[in-house]
Amino acid sequence: MIDYPKVRILAQAVLDAALTPFDVDNGHARIGASIGIAPVHKARQLRRRADPGGWRDVPD
Repeated sequence: MIDYPKVRILAQAVLDAALTPFDVDNGHARIGASIGIAPVHKARQLRRRADPGGWRDVPD
């Protein structure tokens, strides 16, 4: 496992924000989320390592 403490802290902060319930017109809403972290240098490499369903329309 590659250890990037600052990246892990940032990813956790983003995830915590995404998972916080929020108000909508008729009550409260929640979403689910996950974050994958992989060291890459090019968009193509990221798409290859990421969940294919989430990267269908990402330009190079």
